[in-house]
Amino acid sequence: MEFTAQSNSQAEEGSVLEMGTRKHVAIALFIIMMGTVCCTAVSPTVATKGKVMKVATVHPPTHPFAITLESFARRVGELTGGSVEVQVYSSGQLGQERDQLEGIQIGTIEAGIATTAVLAAFNKDFEIFSLPFLFSDADALSRAYEGPVGQKYAKKLENSNMLTWKCWVVGPRGVYSKKPINSLNDIRGMKVRTLESPIYLDTWKALGAIPTPLPFGEVYTALQTGLVDAAEGSMLGLITAKHGEVVKYFADIQYVISGNAVVIGKSFYDKLTVQEKAAVRTALDEATVLVKKLLAAQDADTLRQVKDLYKVTITKPERAPFREAVRSIYANYKAYEADIDHILAQQ
Repeated sequence: MEFTAQSNSQAEEGSVLEMGTRKHVAIALFIIMMGTVCCTAVSPTVATKGKVMKVATVHPPTHPFAITLESFARRVGELTGGSVEVQVYSSGQLGQERDQLEGIQIGTIEAGIATTAVLAAFNKDFEIFSLPFLFSDADALSRAYEGPVGQKYAKKLENSNMLTWKCWVVGPRGVYSKKPINSLNDIRGMKVRTLESPIYLDTWKALGAIPTPLPFGEVYTALQTGLVDAAEGSMLGLITAKHGEVVKYFADIQYVISGNAVVIGKSFYDKLTVQEKAAVRTALDEATVLVKKLLAAQDADTLRQVKDLYKVTITKPERAPFREAVRSIYANYKAYEADIDHILAQQ
């Protein structure tokens, strides 16, 4: 199913972030110096007299998401005078994304972060956030999620004991190759490594490529030997998996932009006082601003390394022909036609 594939796509490149810790440590140190966060995870054994809010993420402590959650924890404590204590569990301590959402559903976890693709397991409506070329950029996805369309879907999640108002957006996916891609025509006939997922396979077929599903760990050799001509993925994969050693071109087509929903348990939220609810919402608003800055810094550092260390050339093909080529995929989502049109009209 589509939601599983997108979750895996983020995990396969995101999990190797721990191998690139040096890059993110610089970001973390900057924030610590500014007095914004403390990056030490709260111990689950710490006694507290207030209400405990366990927040989970699959990302390591040095990732912008985990750093931001520590800031969120501190601010909630400040704004509530300690009546609500947020405990951050990073590195998948409380399970993978679906495990965390199931924990929120039954009330054993109070909050967590999961891709909209995983969220679609609990409400199929969220699958449209995985459609190719639907969003022009990260801000467009955030507006759609926090606007009428996203919040209409979010309302249905309340039956699963979930509340969600914010979406944190990570770097978009493009395609890296051995020869430059300057237009849609350059992709036609290319053997492109993709995830083994209907929506990914259909996308690359619609673009005229020959989709070739492969595990992420086999991509380096496949590119090196010519088994594939190119691979879809984020720019980060050029560094963390060293794919930049065997390919020297990255087409920044941004065909999929990954949204990560911040989900809070409804049963927990309903137990909070009016003042505590306001504090959580305020702290979440502030956290959303912070994480955007941290992710932008990470993206800038990634771009610098791709260009300076791996000497990769970045191309930016016109996206309109790509979007038009995949319109046939949207036909599978006829029930969402009005919502899709609304999203496109807001960009």
